[in-house]
Amino acid sequence: MFCLASAGCSGTMTNTIGTAVPDSSQTRPRAEFAADSAVKPRNLDALTGLRFFAALSVALYHVPYVLPSAVGATLLPSGGLGVSFFFILSGFILTHVYRGRSFDTGEFYRRRFARIYPLHFLTAVVWIALFFQGWGNPFQEKINSAVANFLLVQAFFSGPLFNLGLNAVSWSISVEALFYVIFPFVRRGFTPLLFLAVCLVEDIGLPRDWYSNIEAAFPSFFYFNPFGRLLEFGFGMACYMVYVRIQASYLIAAVAQVAGPVLLVTLVSASAAMPEHYRNALLIFPFGATIVAFALDGPMSRVIGTKPFIVLGESSFAFYMIHHMLFRYIDVPLASLRLPPIFAGLLAFALITAVAIAVHYGFERPARSLLNRTPTVTSPSRRQP
Repeated sequence: MFCLASAGCSGTMTNTIGTAVPDSSQTRPRAEFAADSAVKPRNLDALTGLRFFAALSVALYHVPYVLPSAVGATLLPSGGLGVSFFFILSGFILTHVYRGRSFDTGEFYRRRFARIYPLHFLTAVVWIALFFQGWGNPFQEKINSAVANFLLVQAFFSGPLFNLGLNAVSWSISVEALFYVIFPFVRRGFTPLLFLAVCLVEDIGLPRDWYSNIEAAFPSFFYFNPFGRLLEFGFGMACYMVYVRIQASYLIAAVAQVAGPVLLVTLVSASAAMPEHYRNALLIFPFGATIVAFALDGPMSRVIGTKPFIVLGESSFAFYMIHHMLFRYIDVPLASLRLPPIFAGLLAFALITAVAIAVHYGFERPARSLLNRTPTVTSPSRRQP
């Protein structure tokens, strides 16, 4: 929930959480893209740029919880839905990258680990250094939460001790990890559609009292638990299957790039009182429509696909992973400056954005490259005795 410089500059594509994967359009036979529109871009730079806005929406949602003294205002009550965008985009991009090309499951898992774990590990360690001692739970509970967090299984357990333990936003990385485990088994042919159908049954097709029992046994199951978010990932895969069959003019793309976000804002507001599982099932459609629209060649995708937005989008994983804990850390010092809340908020977001870009280029990318490096095996005839 996703190239190292941009998705369009060197033939690579980025995933939903700010990481890079190869652009399959440069390795797959052109015949596989026969249904593509002539105006559809080879690389999906605009989706890279959109990731920053999704991460920003989540950060705005967190402001009253992590900047209560310096800002305090509720800025975007539904901003937490930005994680839904990440989950759907994850299915879309992984299908784009790996559909129709040779696939090695072990290599896929290794590269996925390299994309998400180094930054997850770093932010968890920083969180422990900043907050572990003052965390108001018994020591053994804190250790249990930390172990689950480092193993990326925290979202499978109920309660804030695990769901929101250590770096609170990392629960969504636990969800992404399940997506990665499942993807090799549901990626072929029309299997994504079957997978989506099963996920739809899980979210809206069961007897109503079953949902009440699930939520009673596992509170917030359809928000935090990875199995409760599979629908979004499956829908993202299905969206890509629709995308490659669309033929859209520049004008149609322009209309879609306005209509998608408008529909999203409308349905987010209208669905606020719905149960979580029904709301998730409803909002996949405007989220998916927005992703498909910005994957087309239109005026807004051209703007968001420019270099500044690509830099922000590629740094969005770092932004997402650091914002919650660093906002908490700077809240009191920032409040001591006695700035008007709007200026304090702008300063906080500018600072976090700068730190995120530095972390992305200074740590995330080098760590990923190091882990992705293929070991050189010396042939027996050339080995030293």
